[in-house]
Amino acid sequence: MNDAKRGQAERALERREVRLRAVAALPARLERVTQAALPEGSLTVLIGEPGTGKASLAEAAAHLIGERTEHPTEVVTLLPPRVAGQPAPIFSLVDPAAEADGASGPTARASGAGVAADARRVQDHLERLAEGRALTLVVPDADDADPRDLAILERIMTEIQLRILITARRQTPAVARLRRLGHGSTLSIGPLSEDESERLLCVLLGVERIEGGTLRRWAEACGGNSHGLSMLAVAADQAGQVRRARGAAWAADDGSEADAPPEYAWLIRESCSAEEWELLERIAIAEPVGELALLRELGSATLGGLLERGLVVSRDVAGIAVLRLAHRLLGASIRAGLHPRKRLALNDEAFALLAQGLEARTAPEDPERLQRLVGFGLAAGRDLPLAWLWGAFRAQARAVDAREGLGIALALASHPEANDTQVAMGLARAAQLARKIGDFERLRVIVEAATRMIESGRITAVETAGIAAALQTVVIVERVWTGGSVEAALTDLDQLRESLQPDPVAEATTRSGVMIVLSMVGRVREAWSAAPRAELAQDLQVEVANAHGRTLRTLCMVQRGEIAQAVEESLRARMLNGLGRRIGAGIGDLLGFAWFVAMWVSGDSAGTREALAELTVAAGAQEVGDLRASGVAECCEVLLAIQEGRWVDAVDAGERAADRFERADSYGLAPFVHAARALAQAVLGERDAAARSLRRAADPTPGLAQALCGVTELLTLRARQWLEAPDTLAIAERLVARSEERGHAYVELLARHFVAAERGSVPAGDLARIQQLAIHIDAPLGDAVVAHVERLAHAARPGDDDTELRVLAEHGLWLPIPSASSLTPREREIALLAALGHTSRFISERLHISPRTVERHLSNLFGKLGVERRDDLREWALRERIRRHAAKNG
Repeated sequence: MNDAKRGQAERALERREVRLRAVAALPARLERVTQAALPEGSLTVLIGEPGTGKASLAEAAAHLIGERTEHPTEVVTLLPPRVAGQPAPIFSLVDPAAEADGASGPTARASGAGVAADARRVQDHLERLAEGRALTLVVPDADDADPRDLAILERIMTEIQLRILITARRQTPAVARLRRLGHGSTLSIGPLSEDESERLLCVLLGVERIEGGTLRRWAEACGGNSHGLSMLAVAADQAGQVRRARGAAWAADDGSEADAPPEYAWLIRESCSAEEWELLERIAIAEPVGELALLRELGSATLGGLLERGLVVSRDVAGIAVLRLAHRLLGASIRAGLHPRKRLALNDEAFALLAQGLEARTAPEDPERLQRLVGFGLAAGRDLPLAWLWGAFRAQARAVDAREGLGIALALASHPEANDTQVAMGLARAAQLARKIGDFERLRVIVEAATRMIESGRITAVETAGIAAALQTVVIVERVWTGGSVEAALTDLDQLRESLQPDPVAEATTRSGVMIVLSMVGRVREAWSAAPRAELAQDLQVEVANAHGRTLRTLCMVQRGEIAQAVEESLRARMLNGLGRRIGAGIGDLLGFAWFVAMWVSGDSAGTREALAELTVAAGAQEVGDLRASGVAECCEVLLAIQEGRWVDAVDAGERAADRFERADSYGLAPFVHAARALAQAVLGERDAAARSLRRAADPTPGLAQALCGVTELLTLRARQWLEAPDTLAIAERLVARSEERGHAYVELLARHFVAAERGSVPAGDLARIQQLAIHIDAPLGDAVVAHVERLAHAARPGDDDTELRVLAEHGLWLPIPSASSLTPREREIALLAALGHTSRFISERLHISPRTVERHLSNLFGKLGVERRDDLREWALRERIRRHAAKNG
């Protein structure tokens, strides 16, 4: 056997193993088919799209029936290959002599002669195989079988009693005729549900659960296709892209198609003719295909066959019918397997078709057509007219992801006919996008090109001061990102602002640059003085220049305790940014992060969840792509899980975020995520892991973690509290002093509350300061902090209606329960919620488990703690906290 055939055989065995594991993971589906086909002499038809696993279900059910029946059973599976896209005779696999006989050659098959003789011969062969056992026949893809073979099967059914399972994509007249002859059922095998997808993935990856984002992303990519889902998971695992921790599995998502397995497309290719495969490749490169110039090049007969087979579908988009492949995985898999030369040729072909009749001097008026034209041209390595690139650059906010936008910006900046203004705009935009997706090598090259432009004096030829300021500010800020002097950057920005006065856009751009530099190194009080004013500028261009500054202003306001205003301003900034994209803005991921943090600090769990959902699901295509590329979404998921007391989810999300930031930390969020992860690990009793995360949270990496220094320090402080670190109180007192100096009323209030809770008592002066700070903090957080501190000040036991503890928990301020090493992580989660008086139903909904599971965990932890009911648990937690305070205070 040569290497090619050996490789094909090995892949076939691997696919068969995966299919069998997939069937085992879906017992409900298998049982449904088994019960339908169990009666002897029945004929069961399984109808479903390609890849739904119906053939594997039929085969597995046939063998299961053999185990359940009293009489021995022989299972015969007919596997009809498709040769060059045409049906092949299936019974030749059972009785090779059938093809050797002259009566069953091509002429006879066409004329219909000799069916009875062939049926007799096949029937005899099947009976010899059965050797007196009951016979179960599995006929996959019956709608693709040669009509003569189905006629042979009809005749056999009238002669001998056998159980038959047939699979088909659709019920053709021939399949329907067979169904009428037999006694049985027609079952529809639809796409997998999300629960079924998770069960399948858990079996394939050997874990207890699949992280929600990975599950949704893979399920959506496969469209519920069980075979595609299996191939995707196995390929990702073999490529080392799957991570496992605490019984969960996930795969990182950077918005690219890097995890698409080409093996899935190879399987489809085996069933296609050369013409069909060529058409699938064309559609994969160009989807969605709606332009007449492209549609005319698709052979109608071949396309009709692919539509009939369900490999290509027609969808209505904005009132226009477009062609796509059946699901995203199929397209991604085909593209992943294309040879570079083939990919280049297909892109070039699409470009040539769309460019017919267009003049190089004038860009198409339709922005969508222009985007497609430029995208194909860049992918084909074409030298594009400047007018087309400039038009695409100006319109790229219309659903262009960060990677495609980066390609357009770089092509514009390097075009030999581009003027200095266009070069400057292209470089500034390219630098922003390269940082967003973590392409730091390309970012270095971009900054070098921008520096040469500035030093050569070409920057003075740029049309407007605002554009000149934007490029120079990018260069100055990037120097700080890579370890340059902060003071030198501030001096350069001041000089730049002076040289460009009195232009308001340049003023706003450089002031935002000052705020970025100061915020990213934790000099937040100075940064606040450089923040844009609350009032909006009359000029939208100025507000576009203010966008980054408004992001950081929101984060400052959160820490200052101006939470409601922060939410309002962040929403307004996001709206203006959406308009501003048309003139070159586009930092939706940063603005979205600031909005989310404001909602999170507000304690509105439902609003916070809604914010995250809008960011990752309901937002425009570019914004979603930006979120995936920069890692902002994972960071938000950690915070939401902490707020809701889903500590296992928080650790898992923290693992994913930390893994992403190991590869690329676009905005310096890693220390912030490590601080949040440390808290979750400490709550779950994972002391060593929490200690490691705390050390990593102390990394002074420039970025948003430093802009959120107060919140980052609060997270680490609370992690140390759960770990009962000996110097925690002293660290908290130092945070009180720093927060007061920074003007961070929110951070100071919570730090003072922390000190009071640790001491178990409150001096009169501290109580007065807490009451004063709380006036400036939005209710109900401020009120809850004061109520809890006043109880401590008066040495009062929390009463039965201890509502302030719940309010604090809703804001992510969970008071530690005593150390109980015998509790599992899930039991600790449930104990925390139950100690606050939450019902089993509430806990089950919060943790996404059944009420029965909650009750089982409660019973276990009651036994471990020596209590009998919820009130005892609450009393135990209170008693142990009092004992802990007494021990600390002598």
